[in-house]
Amino acid sequence: MSTKSHKTRKKIISSTLSLLNSSQLSKINMEDIAINTGISRQALYKYFPSRLDLLVYLLKSIDKDHTLLEKLMVDQSLSIKEKLNSFIDYWGYNNEATYKVSSEIKLLRRTDQKVKLILEERNIFFRQQCEQIIQILNDGGSLKSNFTYREAIDILCNLLSEDTWAYFNENCLWSLSKYLEKIHVIIENLLIGTGTKSAWSIRGY
Repeated sequence: MSTKSHKTRKKIISSTLSLLNSSQLSKINMEDIAINTGISRQALYKYFPSRLDLLVYLLKSIDKDHTLLEKLMVDQSLSIKEKLNSFIDYWGYNNEATYKVSSEIKLLRRTDQKVKLILEERNIFFRQQCEQIIQILNDGGSLKSNFTYREAIDILCNLLSEDTWAYFNENCLWSLSKYLEKIHVIIENLLIGTGTKSAWSIRGY
């Protein structure tokens, strides 16, 4: 891809994100994006043959860098508590950034197999990461015994999902900072055993 093409594609994405901040995604069409970008609709279609292609590319571009999450899991300089807190923050910020786009894509999953596969891949990755942090809690002796291993994963996945963030944001008018503040407390109270909190401050897990 030429430098000019890369810049134009980047401009299209920036333009679409700008429109997202001022309108509902469902009301934004390819012509709106082309006008806001300063290119013709025909030129826009050269980069993205369909609205779905643009949405998928947009979702992947704003999804947070997963390598940061993978490094977090194996960072021996962090305690279990620090890892869990960073994990919660990671998904909170990611959900805020991706929710509008992923929600629009979800509307197309019944009619498009490609969409279904993309969403399944995202869900599988998300659940795998939740399972990994629960495993870290369990290995460190910090996981509360009230729940089975699978139940703990299910609880964490639900609390950190895009849908849960959207519920509190749209229905309860919670800001991201308030959501993160409350969700940290909820997860700690639900999943961390009171008798093991001294252990979860130890680094090296």
